Parts: sequence; C-alpha cells; structure tokens
Amino acid sequence: MGPPLSAGVPEWGTPAMRLVLSSGAKGIVTLFVVLGSLAYAADIGVQAALALRHSARTQLIDAHDTLATAITNATVNQTSCTAGPEVCLENYRVAVASAFDSFARSTSAIAFPGFARSDATRLESDATSLAALLRQLSPLGNNPSSAAQAQTLANTFDSDYQSLANELP
Repeated sequence: MGPPLSAGVPEWGTPAMRLVLSSGAKGIVTLFVVLGSLAYAADIGVQAALALRHSARTQLIDAHDTLATAITNATVNQTSCTAGPEVCLENYRVAVASAFDSFARSTSAIAFPGFARSDATRLESDATSLAALLRQLSPLGNNPSSAAQAQTLANTFDSDYQSLANELP
C-alpha cells in the first residue's frame, strides 16, 4: 500500500494554503464581491417586480372572467324568464349591475404596480358608473338615450380593460 492520498497536502489554514495577494489584487477581489452582491440584490428586486406584475395581471383577468360569466348567466336567465318582459329585463339589469360592482371591488383590491394604478382606477370607475347607470334605467320603458349612454360606457369599459390588461406583463 502506498501513502494516503492526502500525504503531502498541507492542512487548511496553514501558511502553505493561504493565497497571497497584492493590495491591488485585494481591491479587485473586493470590487467583484461588492458588484456581485449588488447584482444579486438587483436581480431579487427585478424578480419581485415581475412577480407583482404577473400577479396583478392574473387577478385582473380572473376578475374579468368572473364578470363575463355573471353577464352570461344573467343573459341566459333573461332569455328563459317567464315573469314578463319588464320584470325579466329588470332582473337582468340588477344582476349585471351587481356583477360590475363585484368587478370594481375586485379591481380595487388588486395591488397594481405604480405605472398602472391610474388606469386601474379609471377601469374601476368605469365599472362603478356602468353599474349605477344600469340601476337607474327604468324597467317600464326603454329610454334610447340611456341605452346609448350605457353602450358608450360599456365600450369605454372594454377599451380601458384591454389597455390595462395589455399594459401588465
């Protein structure tokens, strides 16, 4: 048998194992350690910001999907309603108004990144205004100007939603 593999290798910490650097080399090593630490901290910050944006987008899409489902259900209920046109239309308007109120509450609870907060506030306002307008419409007759106003506001809502959704990565 030969000598152990560790024979002739100095023990850690002994002068033979120490790396001797000039003062300039020590400065460069220190610089790289500091730059590496800063890059790592910046990467953590970027990853956190991206996670927040993704989360806000996901929550916004989920809230919009819930709104779309509620509107679809209200439409199905209206078409199968037998209580009379005025009652059926009123039930539809109340259900859709409640759905827009729920969307507005969901949107206000989302932690949007700073660059998207004003657009999110505008979308929330659109939803709240649309809900209020739907509640004000008379079930006893169709007022063409109110219906046109509701359609215009719905188009604005759709446009603002699309802009905000596209803004979030």
